[in-house]
Amino acid sequence: MKGNEVAVSGRSATINFQLSIFYRPVRVPRNGKEVPVPKAELNHQLSTINLQPFGMFKTFLLALALLTASFACADVPGKATMYDSKVNFQHIPALKEYVFYWQQRDRDRIKVTSDTGFDIQSSRGAPYRAMFWGVSKSSNLSTDTLEFANYYAPDYLLIIDSVVNNKIRFVKVELSNRNETVTEKHMDLIQNKTLVTEARKAKRNHYTRIILLSLAAAAAIGGISWWLVRRKKQM
Repeated sequence: MKGNEVAVSGRSATINFQLSIFYRPVRVPRNGKEVPVPKAELNHQLSTINLQPFGMFKTFLLALALLTASFACADVPGKATMYDSKVNFQHIPALKEYVFYWQQRDRDRIKVTSDTGFDIQSSRGAPYRAMFWGVSKSSNLSTDTLEFANYYAPDYLLIIDSVVNNKIRFVKVELSNRNETVTEKHMDLIQNKTLVTEARKAKRNHYTRIILLSLAAAAAIGGISWWLVRRKKQM
């Protein structure tokens, strides 16, 4: 038999066919004369070939593709929806000798006189940016400027400690939101416990979506596998 031929053994003959675009299955009896094989018999003979390893491999590749796609759609920048990022402040009233300002790109500056928060809008192109700084009431000198940008950014809390040599000293706490889940740090320093509750809720919702996507992928794989097995049995 040639290297590009496949043989399927029967009781009284062998079926040969070329692995090419055009092939003609034939029966080779003992007298050596080629006879075309009936389609029904050919299907029956081919169904006896053990293709289970190939079927399992295809199922594995399908599962891998579905799971990869679900995680890619959820986590890769440019593939998922971008949401607003919020910047919150704490201890602003304690620094009475300074006036603080918040300004987002292409907007007027806003005086910050209390512990509050500001949203940085999401965008479909270049990320929106914002600035925060202070001005001394006695010297009229400005502090350094803290810059923020929202490109799938989490929420933030800036706990202002002091201003030394016109530089703002602060603790920056990242909070989970619909854009990103982050590791919880310095949560005990947060006075506004609503921020803690919202961050933990966002993280919980994120993992819930991942679980639901995984279950949906597993259900799809199970359904396809069941259909393939049933189809093979009916052949």
